[in-house]
Amino acid sequence: MTNIESQAVDPTDKTAIVTYFVDTFYRVFKIGIYYPVGHVVLDQAASKSIQQLREISARASSVRISIDNTNLYVDELKVSAKLGAAKELHQLFYNLGILAVVIDRTVVHKELLVFV
Repeated sequence: MTNIESQAVDPTDKTAIVTYFVDTFYRVFKIGIYYPVGHVVLDQAASKSIQQLREISARASSVRISIDNTNLYVDELKVSAKLGAAKELHQLFYNLGILAVVIDRTVVHKELLVFV
C-alpha cells in the first residue's frame, strides 16, 4: 500500500490531488529560473508546494517522486507525463539523470529552494 493509497480518498480525487502537487512542485522550478531566492513570487510558490506535499503525505514521513523512461510517479501512483507540469518535471528529471527524489514531509522552505 502506498502512502497516498492509505488515505481514505476516492481514486479520482487521489490522482487530482497528486497531480496538483506535481503542478505546484514544478512551478517552483519554473519560477526559480526567473526569480532569486527571497523573491515573494518564488517564496509563495515554494510555500504552496510544501503545503501540498504535507497534504498528500499526511500519514507518511515522506513522498517519493520517481520516473522511468515514460512515466512519473508520486510514491507508487502513476501521474500521466504526457501533458503539463508532469511532462515538464519528467523531462527535467530525465535530462538531469534523476531517477527518484524522496522529500521529507517536514522539509522547510529554505531546504526546498536549495534543492531547486
